Amino acid sequence: MYPSVVATLALAASALPALGLVSNVIAPSTGVCGQNISVTLQGQESLTNNLVFGAAWGVKPASLKNCTSCLGYKAGYQDLSKNEKLPFGRNETFQVEIPDLPNGEYYFVTTIPYEVGESGGVQLRTWNQSFTITGDCMN
Repeated sequence: MYPSVVATLALAASALPALGLVSNVIAPSTGVCGQNISVTLQGQESLTNNLVFGAAWGVKPASLKNCTSCLGYKAGYQDLSKNEKLPFGRNETFQVEIPDLPNGEYYFVTTIPYEVGESGGVQLRTWNQSFTITGDCMN
């Protein structure tokens, strides 16, 4: 039912990553289906060599609030492997298109895959934010 992000994250993990850590995500609480919103990733320096691969964005139904691993409907992906601004303590803003979904209450999800230190282990860091979709896409 929901698009798989496994292929997206696998592609991200194969990229040459940037060092540091994404510490926060800033996104609006509302958006119009089919239109872009501005999403800011706040980067910070890290004491360990965290390798950030990218950012996957999705919109999930409010009914999936407790599903911490659900990305929902794909809203976008940004390769951060060659980004010189992130995550070295700077912010970077991206345009993310809201999927054509019915008006209503959702969660805007950001998932950042990163490699931790020299261990080679990949972890995911996820942010969920209440989000309202407006517009006439599917009503």
